[in-house]
Amino acid sequence: MTLHFCDKSADSRVVVVEEEDVEDEIKFWQNTLMGNFMGSKPKIKEVDEYVLKYWKNVTRPIVQYYKKGWYSFRFFSADDMNEILKGGPWNMGTSTLVLKQWTPTFSKEMDSVSIVPAWILFPDLDPFMWSEKVLSKLASIAGKPLFADLPTTFKSKLSFARVLVEVDVSEDLPTSVQLHSGNNSENHIRVVATLLSLLQEAGTCTREM
Repeated sequence: MTLHFCDKSADSRVVVVEEEDVEDEIKFWQNTLMGNFMGSKPKIKEVDEYVLKYWKNVTRPIVQYYKKGWYSFRFFSADDMNEILKGGPWNMGTSTLVLKQWTPTFSKEMDSVSIVPAWILFPDLDPFMWSEKVLSKLASIAGKPLFADLPTTFKSKLSFARVLVEVDVSEDLPTSVQLHSGNNSENHIRVVATLLSLLQEAGTCTREM
């Protein structure tokens, strides 16, 4: 990387960063997930071995230690990144993994893990209601919807609909929601956050290793 001299005011120590100054770097990091293990902190070698063993369905990401217990997982495509984000929850032994998509503001938000992805189940929702619009409306009651899982998307498992939602675990999650549909019919739909006790304690969701 070759650097060059930038003109500056003789009496100013203020550096102004323009959007175009960092656009290439943002593109470089845009397919990155940031992960924090809640519990004991594994060594970088252990994290790399875990990725190699359990994330076989995607091209192996580049794993690096960031700081303050956070690791970066830089993927080679958005599809691979989303596959892992949708594929959780994840667990390494007794340590549970919080995954968040990297954004340019991540460094300012990294000390807070109250906003985390959680799987939300709707066991009372009829399959004909499993549209993108209905699921988005229901999931938004709990937080920010991210994805529906594959069985829900393809309607291959009809016992419940399951979506991944960013929730604030510092607040109480809803346990039911009123659903109003045609002809003024009203149903009470249960809302189940999987591993809720663990979410409240650690702010994450898990998968057995």
